Amino acid sequence: MRDVGLEKLKNYSHKELWVLKDNPRAIRFYEKYGFKKDGSEKDLKSLGATEIQMIL
Repeated sequence: MRDVGLEKLKNYSHKELWVLKDNPRAIRFYEKYGFKKDGSEKDLKSLGATEIQMIL
């Protein structure tokens, strides 16, 4: 079931997403599917959190 989302995106040459930096479980999930951290970060002042960008 999890692969359905990536299957729908297979025709896109570039895939990117933002995930909360303090969410290692989500980061591992995306890494499992080949996403890599690209070093970009942005602060979400309204949440008091930081997001990191991951690309595939």
